[in-house]
Amino acid sequence: MKVRLVPLSTMTPRLYRAARAVALKQHKEFEFLLEGVETEVDRTVYEEVAAPLLHLMRNAVNHALETPEARVQKSKPPAGQIKLSASYDGNQVVITVRDDGVGIDAEHVRNSAISRGLIRPDQALSPSDLVDLIFRPGFSTAEVLSEESGRGVGLDVVRDSVSRLRGSLEVESMPGQGTAFTMKFPTSLAIQNAMMVRVGTQQFAIPTANVEAIGRLDNFKRASMGGQVTILVQNEHYPLRMLAQYLSQPVGMLDDKAQLLIVNAGGQHVALVVDEIKGRYDIVMKSLGPHLRQVHGIAGATVLGNGLVVLVLELGDLLSGGARLVANFASSMPVPVRQDGSAAALAPQTSVRQSIDLSASRQSIPPIRSGGAPVPERGKHILVVDDSPSVRRVVSNMLKQNGWEVQTARDGVEALEMISHETPAAVLLDIEMPRMDGYELIATVRAQEQYRTLPLVMLTSRAAAKYQQRAMQLGASAYVVKPYQDEELLSTLKSLVYGAAVR
Repeated sequence: MKVRLVPLSTMTPRLYRAARAVALKQHKEFEFLLEGVETEVDRTVYEEVAAPLLHLMRNAVNHALETPEARVQKSKPPAGQIKLSASYDGNQVVITVRDDGVGIDAEHVRNSAISRGLIRPDQALSPSDLVDLIFRPGFSTAEVLSEESGRGVGLDVVRDSVSRLRGSLEVESMPGQGTAFTMKFPTSLAIQNAMMVRVGTQQFAIPTANVEAIGRLDNFKRASMGGQVTILVQNEHYPLRMLAQYLSQPVGMLDDKAQLLIVNAGGQHVALVVDEIKGRYDIVMKSLGPHLRQVHGIAGATVLGNGLVVLVLELGDLLSGGARLVANFASSMPVPVRQDGSAAALAPQTSVRQSIDLSASRQSIPPIRSGGAPVPERGKHILVVDDSPSVRRVVSNMLKQNGWEVQTARDGVEALEMISHETPAAVLLDIEMPRMDGYELIATVRAQEQYRTLPLVMLTSRAAAKYQQRAMQLGASAYVVKPYQDEELLSTLKSLVYGAAVR
């Protein structure tokens, strides 16, 4: 396991160069402060977290830090500060990118959302709703398109990356003083320490990073707060919940010898009642695959030594979406009895900490539907997007020989401009390109309603499954690995173009 660990310090030169390039173009100055960057993470986590950190660094310079003149007028030092800090929290790593810039301007965010049709002008939004808006695909507060901003790509990529890492994301902002983005995720995606529990006849695994303590109900002092039953742990109230409720399992009677897990998941402190705590194990967690990755409350699965497949619970997701279940089960659940003999109802927990919902399937702000965006008529040409002139030439010649009209673009920014002028029949695109790579291009195109059915074919030499999985999750229509057979690529294009036309 130690061989797979990589210190975050090896990434800092790349992060500084990215931020410095933006600062030079915008005539800004900044200091890059580091803290705890010797913190080590698994190589897979290291590769996945690079993209969100790059976006956060660019965003800090582009949107947060002021020019030296503006900072001096505000009695700030001419050079801004961006601080990257990392630390361990149990078997999880916590990474924070903090700046001392303007903070999140709520009014600016609201006006940008209105102009982009994300909200109605008369729509009431809470402060947390406004923060959620900046993580929407396609959202940007920039007024002009540039290499650094205006593309609507950035924080949604951060959210998606943290979601794939089964982590959590929190935002802290103070107007005029700065913003901090904090990501928290497992040190390793391969080997995890988990608590095995039984609920009814089924066994589940809960990452120990979420478990603060275990015990029996009669070992804790019971109390009541806000009309709900709680237990006291170091003078803090933990609402009493039954894990069976969240898993839609039959709920049994509660007695004083019930076994408890004291958990903290995404800032939610809860005492979970289970039927049996089997112990702590090191597990190798497997993904459920693209078809099941959106299953609520499930992070993956592991296979025990006896061949039993056990689901690994994602407590942050499970608890945040479980208030409705608690309410639905309230009428049918046995009411727990406090030590003084009086009854107390189980009410849903309310969280006071601001965190970002990483589930793409749930949005706190309903989108505006005004009859749907018109789908532009597609052209007859194929758009080939690649930064390599030789690749553009070879692919274009092959397509022309087979009767296709072809246009080419050198990167994602150029491709976006061409798509907006004339929608192609399909787009062939590479992953690694300057200014805007293939992943960003897919995310930007798919964020626009009129291009939801536009065939996007990734044509790349990256054959590893993780690259293909990410492309498909972002909305790629097909994934073709170089070297490819001409017949294979042509067949894929015909299927996507004419098949989409029929539908």
